[in-house]
Amino acid sequence: MADDVTARLKDLSDYIHVDIPLELTSEREKSLYRTFYLDNPSAHAMTKTVEPLLVNFVREKLNSDYLSERIEELKLDPSKSGELLKFMRAQATSTSTMTTLLVKLKATPSATVGYRGGQKTVETKEKPWEFGMTPEEIAESRRKMAGSH
Repeated sequence: MADDVTARLKDLSDYIHVDIPLELTSEREKSLYRTFYLDNPSAHAMTKTVEPLLVNFVREKLNSDYLSERIEELKLDPSKSGELLKFMRAQATSTSTMTTLLVKLKATPSATVGYRGGQKTVETKEKPWEFGMTPEEIAESRRKMAGSH
């Protein structure tokens, strides 16, 4: 039963439109971008301003996959330990870059899970004490608060 529901949800994801940046040309890049975008629990953070970061993440992920494949091949040949070491260093750098990008994309567990274990709520721009105020009153209130500090 659960597998059937999962399969239907996967089919539904094919109908959700995701604007894929023009920089991503290969099918693997497009697929990875779309998958990451749809699976990201903090989708509210995926705006046009972070799109270049996501493009870089996709490219770095594909680079990391390539490095992993090469490392597995080189592990089988003991005579190529120097080349293996170079690829392992490159993979460490790639992993560090991906981690940094994930933090900036707010796709890490600390960015998506609240301190009690549930999903974090989307922050609103309006402060609780500004409830019911007009935009002009909000602007005036914020000017006064900024001037008092």
